[in-house]
Amino acid sequence: MGSRLSSLLVQDGYLTLEALKDALALQVIKGGELDTILLEKKLLDEPTLLALLSRATGFPPMVPTLADGLQPMQAAIPLETAERLGLCPLPGEGGALPILVGANADTLVLEELAFELDRKLSPFAAPAVRIARARALIYGTPLAARDERLLERLGTPPLPADLRSSGVLELAPLT
Repeated sequence: MGSRLSSLLVQDGYLTLEALKDALALQVIKGGELDTILLEKKLLDEPTLLALLSRATGFPPMVPTLADGLQPMQAAIPLETAERLGLCPLPGEGGALPILVGANADTLVLEELAFELDRKLSPFAAPAVRIARARALIYGTPLAARDERLLERLGTPPLPADLRSSGVLELAPLT
């Protein structure tokens, strides 16, 4: 799916092919996800990136209330699995388990995970840095200094541009 994000960035005119190549080269050097590089280098603002991640994954964008009040808990998905798949489960009672997923989310892998958990999943697209923060809060693990610096600069998660302009402030509750 990451290549889908790259394609959207160029096709929609957010980055030139040369700027994308530079961002990908920097990703190879610094590591991490492409969306983190885009935010660190201020090549995109977070609401625009969130809308593009939603389009790239086919999942609705995360809204700030999804990450409100997160604290250490017994997560439905082991930390190692969450890190390997680049996702983070969120608290959810009954119904579908809400999870944050990044640009590389694979629907087949998510379907397999849902089968293993014997529970439906409700994925929400999110930048890697927001997923890392949620994982740190839920699993009680430290956040990387790089992510801390970026989150300090970004502040509170914004509403996605498409939700803000449509007047929708929250997604329907998960059931």
